[in-house]
Amino acid sequence: MALAGTALLALSACGGGPSRSAAPHASPVGHAVQQQAAGRCTAAHLRPAVAGSEGAAGSVYYDLTLTNTGSAACVLKGYPGVSLIQRDGSTVGAPATREGGKGAPVTLAPGRAAHTTLHTLNEGVSDAGCWRGHDLIKIYPPGSYDPLTLRDSHVRVCGGRFTVTAMTVSRA
Repeated sequence: MALAGTALLALSACGGGPSRSAAPHASPVGHAVQQQAAGRCTAAHLRPAVAGSEGAAGSVYYDLTLTNTGSAACVLKGYPGVSLIQRDGSTVGAPATREGGKGAPVTLAPGRAAHTTLHTLNEGVSDAGCWRGHDLIKIYPPGSYDPLTLRDSHVRVCGGRFTVTAMTVSRA
């Protein structure tokens, strides 16, 4: 019986029941203020940077950050596309492959950053050797077909391993 009363109250609150009372009803949803969802971050409003390497047991890790330069919050979700290129646009090696879980969406307020980790091996750990030098890093923000280009020549890929993790909240 209580369930039937609850259903009748719910229908009445939506205007679909037999009663059309003008009295206001209490509903947590009815009083919530809906905020516009932040849109996907685009290359036009992101600034890339790469930090020096950290080594551990034959591996080398580079921290790549994307900072929101726009005037509104935006969301990054998933993996960026990352390639090493020459000034003429030719690619050095293969694009980074995905490593680890896909991660949770990261909402970036204006001026805030998210990061991803580029992983490779130390020279000599593998017989595969190191890739030739590059001039730039081409970065596709998650879900974007428009790339960012970062002038960089110190990321060095060796051992045939070049991976990228999903975007996460920056370590501040």
